[in-house]
Amino acid sequence: MKYDYVLFWVAMTLLAITIMVSGCAQKPLVKTEVYKLEPPAALLQPCHETAAPGGQITNRQLLEYAVSLRFDLRECQESKRLMREWVQDAKM
Repeated sequence: MKYDYVLFWVAMTLLAITIMVSGCAQKPLVKTEVYKLEPPAALLQPCHETAAPGGQITNRQLLEYAVSLRFDLRECQESKRLMREWVQDAKM
């Protein structure tokens, strides 16, 4: 009689543990979202280029134009460098 009593409680304990553990065994639902990252709009703007002086060009005007073009090139390279950094950061 005592053996039946112990067997009953062992069976009930195993049943309770099985019910509790089965709730944990289910995999949670995972929703995957994909975001397409784009570079900032400021970095997509076309690079500025200084207009060439018209008419008779003096050496001074030519030098100023060359310096202006050099500045434009550096500014454009800087924006492209920032875009490359942004892309590298987005990959991480």
